[in-house]
Amino acid sequence: ELTEANSIAFDNFHDIFKEFIENEMDDIISNKTLKNIPVFNLVESVIQTGNALWRANLLKQTAAFISEFNSHKINQECLEKYRESIKNDKNKKEELERVMLILGRNIDIEKSKILARIFCSYVNGKIEWELFCEFTDITERLFLSDLWLINLLKDKDYIIVGSIDYDSGFERIHSLGLTEKSKKTFIVDVDDGECADEDIILLNYSGKLYAGFVK
Repeated sequence: ELTEANSIAFDNFHDIFKEFIENEMDDIISNKTLKNIPVFNLVESVIQTGNALWRANLLKQTAAFISEFNSHKINQECLEKYRESIKNDKNKKEELERVMLILGRNIDIEKSKILARIFCSYVNGKIEWELFCEFTDITERLFLSDLWLINLLKDKDYIIVGSIDYDSGFERIHSLGLTEKSKKTFIVDVDDGECADEDIILLNYSGKLYAGFVK
């Protein structure tokens, strides 16, 4: 069954990340040089508390990621190929570690769901790894309110700069390379044939592609 195959793949995915993080933390906590620093015991306590919170958040974000991933159609051949590559290809392991590290940084569940949709597209062979990295970087830098603006642009095709629909968030979206600006001529007075040029903002090719991952 497809969802079972997906779950198996991400059981391995979770184990890889768990081992990676635990090894990193063990190296820090067991460092003898740090143990000789008086303030380290306090820092260690803070790390342990922070690590517990971080793990709880990671579990929540990972659960949302897996649930969203499993809700999409995955090409079985592509999935099996990726599962096999995890065992034999160091780069593929590093890809999963990158995904896990992003999940660990996420605070908002919706961003983990977007990450899952982008990763699903990558596993299905629809986008390259470089574009996956670009889109995940964009997702981390966006505000949640920006997602609503992206959907607004998707529905309306364009927004007139300075209009009632225009929000400062559009400038942030534009700075991330998802939109382009141009001028459009509008008829101001039909009887007189008076026209005026207005600045508009619209999704570019990358923006339209990214908007497909936003619900």
